[in-house]
Amino acid sequence: MNLIDHLQTIVTPKVLSLIGEHGGDDTAKRNALTELFGLFGVNLANPDIASRVQALTPEQLEDGNHVLNTVVQDTQGTSQVSTLNNELASEHGLSHTTTEALTSAAAPLIVHELNTLAGSNSLAIFLQEKADDFAGFLPNWAEKLLPAGLLTGTGALGATSLADITADATSTPTTPVAPTTEKVSDPATAHVNGQVQPIKKEEGSFMKALLPIIGLVIFAGLAWLLLRGCQEKPAPVATPVTPPAETVPASGAVAGLAPATLNFATDETGQGIYSCRGEAGSEGVFANIRTALSGVFGVADDTCRLSVSSGVSDTFPASEHLIDIFNLMKGVPNASVSISDKTIRFNAANADDITKLIDGTKVLVPADFVVEAEPQLDINSVVTDSINTAKNAIAGLTDTSTADDLVRALNLQIINFANDSSEIPEQNKEILGLAATKLAKLPDARLTITGHTDSNASHEYNKTLSEQRAKAVHDYLVSKGVPDERLETFGASFDHPVATNATEQGRFQNRRIEFTLIQDGEQIAAVGNAPTSPATAIQEAQEAPADTTAETAEPTADTAPESADAPAKNK
Repeated sequence: MNLIDHLQTIVTPKVLSLIGEHGGDDTAKRNALTELFGLFGVNLANPDIASRVQALTPEQLEDGNHVLNTVVQDTQGTSQVSTLNNELASEHGLSHTTTEALTSAAAPLIVHELNTLAGSNSLAIFLQEKADDFAGFLPNWAEKLLPAGLLTGTGALGATSLADITADATSTPTTPVAPTTEKVSDPATAHVNGQVQPIKKEEGSFMKALLPIIGLVIFAGLAWLLLRGCQEKPAPVATPVTPPAETVPASGAVAGLAPATLNFATDETGQGIYSCRGEAGSEGVFANIRTALSGVFGVADDTCRLSVSSGVSDTFPASEHLIDIFNLMKGVPNASVSISDKTIRFNAANADDITKLIDGTKVLVPADFVVEAEPQLDINSVVTDSINTAKNAIAGLTDTSTADDLVRALNLQIINFANDSSEIPEQNKEILGLAATKLAKLPDARLTITGHTDSNASHEYNKTLSEQRAKAVHDYLVSKGVPDERLETFGASFDHPVATNATEQGRFQNRRIEFTLIQDGEQIAAVGNAPTSPATAIQEAQEAPADTTAETAEPTADTAPESADAPAKNK
C-alpha cells in the first residue's frame, strides 16, 4: 500500500471537514496536504525526530502546533513552521490563515496514522523502508525543512549503492499531486509556485540530491539496529503500540485504512444482547470479542455480526478490556457502547447509567483512551458534516482506489429522508452522482443497497418503508448511468440495529441506508434474516398482546405518525 494514497484517503477528508470554514479551493487544500504528507514522511524517517515525537505526551500529540514544531525543523533544529505555512500559501493560492489551520489540523492526524501503520515497528525504520512513497511529493522549497544533520557531515556516505536502489523505487511514484485546477496523472511532475512542472532530473536538482539523503537515512538506521543487536543485553527497538495480550498479524502494520470498530447494545433487561456489530481487517481481531460475549452473556458466536474488510485495521486496542466493559454493561437496560480505536462512547436510557459506565471504564483502560458519553444529537450539524466528509472522501479517490474504498466513502454520508418519505434530499444526490462516476471506472463492482429503520411502528410498515428508500437510491444511481444489474436492494426494517432503540441517538443511528459489496456466492437475502434477529424477537414479544390493535392501526404512507421513521443514516 502506498502511504501517500493511504493518507489521502484517511486524513485528507477529516482535515477538509475540520477547516471547512476557512477560505480556499478544496483541490488546492488537498494538494497542500499531499505535500505536507511527503514532508512529514521524510522528516519522521529521521530517528532523532521520530524519537522526539514518540516522547510527546498524549496531550502534546493532540496539539497540532506542538507536533508541527517537533517535526518541521531546519538543520539547526529551529522550528520552520512559519516558513512551511508561507510556502504552502504561496504555492497553492491559499491564505496564510488557511494554511495555518490546515497544517495544525493535519499534523496530529498524520502522526497518529503513521504510528498506527508502523505498529510494533520503529516509526523511523518503517518510514525509511517506505521512502519511495514520499520522495516524489516533496516541493523544491522543502530542502530547508529537512531533518537536522541530513545535509551536513557524512552526506555522501553510502550514497552510491543505496541511492541507486532508492532511485529505482522512486522513479514512478504511485499518486502524483494534482494541480489546483485539474488532476494530473503523470508521475514525473511536481508543483513549483503553483504550477505543474516536470521533476528535474539533471545533475544538481533538489530531487536528485534528496535520493542520497534518503539512502543515508536508511543506511544509518540499519547500522543503528545492527549495533544495538551486538549489545550484551539488547533492548527492544521500540515499545509495541498494540496491547500485549493481542497478537497482531504480520500484515497488520500496513493493512488498515480505518480503525476497527465495535457497536454493542443491551436489551431492555440489561441481561441480553439487543444489537452487536463489528468491523476489522482480519478474523484475528474478533477472537477477544467472541470470548468476551460468551464469557459475560453466554451467547453463541453468531450473535454478533462481525465483518472482515480489507479497508480496516487489523488491530483493536480495546479488545483486552472488553470482558470488563461488558461486565459493567450487563444489568444496565438499553445501554450501548461505540468503540473506534481508542475512543469509547456510552449511551443509555438513564443518564445516571451513562455516568456509571463512563466512570467505571476510565478505571479499566489506559490513560490514552478517550471515554465519554455519546454526543447530544444535532441532526442538522451531523448531516452537514457527513455530507462534506463523504464528498471529500469520494473526490479524493484515485485511479488505484478499490470498490471497498468507494463503498466506505459512500457510507460516510447521512441520507436525511423526510418523515414517511423516500425522496432523496438534493445534497445527497450530488454524492450519489459522484459515486456513479466512480462506479463507471469499477466495472466489476456490484453493490447491495439496504434500507434500515428504527423500531417505531410495526415491522411490516418499516419493511415497506426501508424497501422504498433503498429502491429510491437504486433508481437514482441507475439514472446516472449505473447498470441496473450491478445493483441489488433490500429493506431490512428494524432487524439489524447498530444501537439501542431506547435513545434518540440510537434510533438515529439505526435509521440508515447501507451500501455493501456483493461478493461471489453471497446470499443477499440473508441480510434481512428476520427470524434469527434478536431485535425482531424482542419487538415481536412486545407487540404480541396487541397484535389485533397494531394491525388495525397500521399507518399508511400518507397518515403515518411522525415517529414512524425519520432521518436515515448511511454507515
